[in-house]
Amino acid sequence: MNNKGFTLVELIVSFVLVSVISIFLFQVVSIISSIYSEEGIKTELVLEQSSISNIINKDILLNEKNGNYVRRIVYINDNQLDIRFLDGSNKTIFVDHKKNTISYGSFTQKFLNGTKIGNIEFDFDYLTDTSLKYNGLSYIKIPITYGNLDSTFDVLTLIRFDSNEYAINLEDNPPIYAEYRKYNDGTPIYFNVTTGLECTKTEQESNYATNNVDNALASGCMKFYAFLDSDKLPYVDMILDHNITLADIRPTSLTNFKNITSTWQGVEAPTSHIQHFYNPDHDTATLYSNWASDGYKARFINSDEIAQITGRTSFNAESSESDSYFYFDGAFGSDPTWKTQIASSSNPSNYSWLFEHLTNAPTYGGVVDNTVTTWGYWTSDKTVGTHYFFWLVSNQGYLKPEGDGNAMGSRPVIKVLKSKLTNP
Repeated sequence: MNNKGFTLVELIVSFVLVSVISIFLFQVVSIISSIYSEEGIKTELVLEQSSISNIINKDILLNEKNGNYVRRIVYINDNQLDIRFLDGSNKTIFVDHKKNTISYGSFTQKFLNGTKIGNIEFDFDYLTDTSLKYNGLSYIKIPITYGNLDSTFDVLTLIRFDSNEYAINLEDNPPIYAEYRKYNDGTPIYFNVTTGLECTKTEQESNYATNNVDNALASGCMKFYAFLDSDKLPYVDMILDHNITLADIRPTSLTNFKNITSTWQGVEAPTSHIQHFYNPDHDTATLYSNWASDGYKARFINSDEIAQITGRTSFNAESSESDSYFYFDGAFGSDPTWKTQIASSSNPSNYSWLFEHLTNAPTYGGVVDNTVTTWGYWTSDKTVGTHYFFWLVSNQGYLKPEGDGNAMGSRPVIKVLKSKLTNP
């Protein structure tokens, strides 16, 4: 008999074939979908990259066309460059990794979630035609990648500058045409010496309130003040706003100072700072401690720095004797005017940041008192013409000689790379 139906074997074979074809079609559809998705991401990233690149390059080219060339490129940190033009205007390139954005001036471009934006890179070169005034070329690159995509979507720009006005020495590191942010004397900077990272004013205030700043707090987020900074330096020196030892004679203060600061993080060791001290008999000046090799992470401020900050140009630590003391706000001129205190509780000192958190400081123009008892802090210099006196920053707002057997405090100066600091 001739049966027209399917056998069981034929049905099984047909089912297998349909399954194989279905799996194959699913894979094809998946691959095609992945391709379309990947191409869509690439297209979106290209559009975003083109948008910010065009904004930067068109602005620079328009300025060049009008003769307003770039005067300087100011390095702030790995995520920020300031571009300064001849007419005094400036534009900032800023990468915000948290928000996944790149900004130029007032324009901000946000990138797809999952995009990785790298740190700003820049280099320089020269045009071969040396007859051109603006014959220097600065190459700026912001690397951009996405997931496992092989493609890169870097933001690139070229900027011309006058290499005759700002000559570049290949041995300079960084090139001297690249400036850094300059901090004015007394600018507050909040830095966490435990983590080695910048912190906020709110974090500092909480740390001070919780741990009693006046009792020699020396950890966590603290307040420092910048001084004698330069836009040619990649780091800034800054002094803490309070003492980390309260009442030590000078030799003990040195030992305690080293022990306290040796674990601090994120600071550059002061490699060549000179520290004066005497032996216990006060008869031999023993010089000079190399702070970095001896394990220090901080140093004392020196008396010449105090003089420079306050404008006492006639003072010199190598020749000034004990009678050369001076008030920070004293009137300039000959004796006794610069030895007369002008600042008071009703006339705040211009240099109150140099003697904050000292006992009774507000009476002499300071703004922050101390609830414990600490009358001053040591500088690094001995007083010329004496056996055992050193220069001290006093709670009365002046630089004075003080015997090293008297119990005073110490206040650290640290050196921090500006690339670690992003807040003004």
